[in-house]
Amino acid sequence: MSLFERTLEFSGFPFKRAEQDYLQIQSLDPKAFDYWQLCQRLRMVKHHLDHSPFYQDLIGSAQKDELVRRLSENPQANIRRIVMGRHDHRNTRLSHRSVGFFFAA
Repeated sequence: MSLFERTLEFSGFPFKRAEQDYLQIQSLDPKAFDYWQLCQRLRMVKHHLDHSPFYQDLIGSAQKDELVRRLSENPQANIRRIVMGRHDHRNTRLSHRSVGFFFAA
């Protein structure tokens, strides 16, 4: 066991549960995996929009609801395109760098 794994174990990381989750995900058929992956993506987007002041300010509350609705209707939508389409592309606060990892499709 590596030092990193020992640190996780000492911190109370649930290795048994993580292994079970991993095996369950590995056993999914491709369509079920795609659906699981899209649900996780939507869950992460909702989490960041609910808990990150940066993204709350970036999107705005009215657009947040619309973004979540559009993603729920079409989970394969390109988030960056939805958000960038709502703002002036010359706005430096909303450059591709500032939207970065969060909105990568």
